Amino acid sequence: MPPALALVVLLAVLVASTVHALFGRSWRGWAVTLLAALVGFAAGEALGRALGHLRGVVGQVHVVHGVLGAVVATAAAVVAERRAP
Repeated sequence: MPPALALVVLLAVLVASTVHALFGRSWRGWAVTLLAALVGFAAGEALGRALGHLRGVVGQVHVVHGVLGAVVATAAAVVAERRAP
């Protein structure tokens, strides 16, 4: 596994686990939160690359943009899960 991919997965799992520890209810919820964190990190990474920002970059990974994307996506997943019947 390339180091950049390992860093992305590690940070996404960290964000998902933190959000789940604060707001989670079940293992299914953790899986949904993890998926949302991975998708959000990818979206944040793409946004960072598109904007051409060089701050918050570790190697090839836009860490700041990716983590912010993961946090926004996991927050949306938690809100959607709570609204579901």
